[in-house]
Amino acid sequence: MLATHLRAGVLSTVMPRAMAEELAMPDGIVSIPIVAPDASTLIGLVVAKRDPQTPLTAALVAEARMLAPSLSTMT
Repeated sequence: MLATHLRAGVLSTVMPRAMAEELAMPDGIVSIPIVAPDASTLIGLVVAKRDPQTPLTAALVAEARMLAPSLSTMT
């Protein structure tokens, strides 16, 4: 959904470089690196402890676990 809005020129966003590189954006869309100040922030994902998880929550957690190692090594 976010990528659709970005392609349409409806929204802008801040996202990790690795994620931005994965989105196939048209030529008119540009990525502007944020280089200053040099700061990092840890973020977390909080979900209800339920078994079974809803399919959407399970998919989100799976994606977060898959992306976490590559995002944590970015500088």
